[in-house]
Amino acid sequence: MNRSSKTPLALLLIALLSCAAAESVAGPYSYPLGTKGPGDTPPIDPGVPGFVGIDGDGAANLNGANTHNYVNAAFAGWCSAATHYYRCDGGEGFSNPSAAEGPVSGDHANPVEVVSLGDLDQEAINAGDPPGSIVLLFDAPIFDGEGQDFAVFENGFVNISNAAFFAELAYVEVSSDGVDFLRFPSVSLTSSPVGEYGGLQGQNVYNLAGKHGNAYDKSWGTPFDLSSLTNSAACASYSDGVITTTYGATIDLNAITHIRIVDIPGSGDFYDEASSLTDPETGNPYPGHHPVYDAWHTWGSGGFDLDAVGAIHARGWHHIAVTFNKGGYIHPYGVPAGKVAVSNGADRAFSIQPDPHYHLEDLRVDGVSFGTNLTAYTFTNVVGDTHTLEADFAPDRHRLTVAIEGAGEVTPGGGSHAYGSVVALTASAGPYARFSHWSGDLPGGADPSNALCSVTVSNDMALVAHFACEGAATSNGVPVAWLDENGLDGDRETAAASDTDHDGWAAWQEYVAGTSPTNPTPTLFRVSGWTRDGTAGTLLFDTMRYREYIIYGSTDLNDWSETVRCYGTGEPAEIALPESGPPVYYRVQIGIP
Repeated sequence: MNRSSKTPLALLLIALLSCAAAESVAGPYSYPLGTKGPGDTPPIDPGVPGFVGIDGDGAANLNGANTHNYVNAAFAGWCSAATHYYRCDGGEGFSNPSAAEGPVSGDHANPVEVVSLGDLDQEAINAGDPPGSIVLLFDAPIFDGEGQDFAVFENGFVNISNAAFFAELAYVEVSSDGVDFLRFPSVSLTSSPVGEYGGLQGQNVYNLAGKHGNAYDKSWGTPFDLSSLTNSAACASYSDGVITTTYGATIDLNAITHIRIVDIPGSGDFYDEASSLTDPETGNPYPGHHPVYDAWHTWGSGGFDLDAVGAIHARGWHHIAVTFNKGGYIHPYGVPAGKVAVSNGADRAFSIQPDPHYHLEDLRVDGVSFGTNLTAYTFTNVVGDTHTLEADFAPDRHRLTVAIEGAGEVTPGGGSHAYGSVVALTASAGPYARFSHWSGDLPGGADPSNALCSVTVSNDMALVAHFACEGAATSNGVPVAWLDENGLDGDRETAAASDTDHDGWAAWQEYVAGTSPTNPTPTLFRVSGWTRDGTAGTLLFDTMRYREYIIYGSTDLNDWSETVRCYGTGEPAEIALPESGPPVYYRVQIGIP
């Protein structure tokens, strides 16, 4: 047996420099980091984050990094003691079994937090030496709940140079009496040896501990669902949560007190139990078993390195289902399914925290709306799994005001927009006009002379679109081209001031109103509707495109103040007038285009 040792730093350097990429074909199971797999359908074994929070699920709060994160609140308990420990290679470092007790640390190179099971070399395998193993005790028995029941954390990692996953795999077995154990059926689709400190693809591995990364500020555990044990070849019968094995043992899936982890030397001499399971890609059982390959042979802290095992479903514990959308957080929360563990009869407090530029739209407790003003909520005397806490967050809204100077229009107009939304404004000139420029809260780097302007809404903003006369104009803004078109020749200033059709309106007034200076019976402006309800009212009047209409109000016909302004569309405008004490008079001013 090779008993040479290397320091953890040396091992780390070897791993980073020589980790070989595994085969290119990926299996159907979860990636080493995160909850996703290679297909569109979620994998059956999504990783369980050791830490959650606003720094990102799976980001370990360690060594000053990810300080806003905390241990995943879905866990109801952790290993309380190691009742058996055997390191197969006789190594001395990373050999304290108490390192497996308590919550996950993510501290992959700390012998206080990680215990190694050692790694067998070929000579020891040929001699029939047993692999390293450890048995863990749980004070609160684990039971078969919905989905994942517990997770195992090993210090594997993704190689930054080639994306291969450095893994040291292990079988997982459970017992309800500490004597008789049943092993989880597993799949390993890695087709060939990966070499010393080589890498594989986690998507090719199922139900083997160590297939998820828990190192270098990343913390993900491999999930195990007790119900999958009914697929084991050693399961002779199953009834009311109890498995009777082919070797005469009984395993109560609702009272698991011990978990045994057995290292797998990655030489290919040890096999999975794939023929007991269904291939998710084909829907058919795997035709046979496969040899298990992983990084082999390793030294120092070689073989499976255990950080922690966390129970999700444990006797005497319940879960509160927490959900929230983008734009904020409820703290604490848990993964999977937002589960937050709470012991029977205990209280559980939560804080509600919108992100910057977001606000709470609604908070629901057990399906009942509690409104928008709460920043915290506490469940008291929790005795079941029926509680839910849901938060809807929404982006803050800001007003975008768009004003127009000259004969033109802007689409879309102003209005209320969500923070961060992009509003694409288009300035279009009216007849006898051209777009000149933008002014106001113009985005940095924007060209003010471009009629197209995209605004990212970050607060209340105001823009002005300026239009100028296309060609020459009189001193009061009447385009010479309009005068020519209507046959008003001679001196331009005189023509603009004249009333050639004898209707009482000068040519420049008809230009403003959009009527013909040669029609003696024009409709210059028409109020088509007026309603009043108490001190508020509604005004309905005809409009012309490219005209600005300003409504002024007065209580004495002497002092006038602007009330509302709008831009004509060619359709009647319905304007809601604000409340004011009677008597109230209004007048409408049409702006010169």
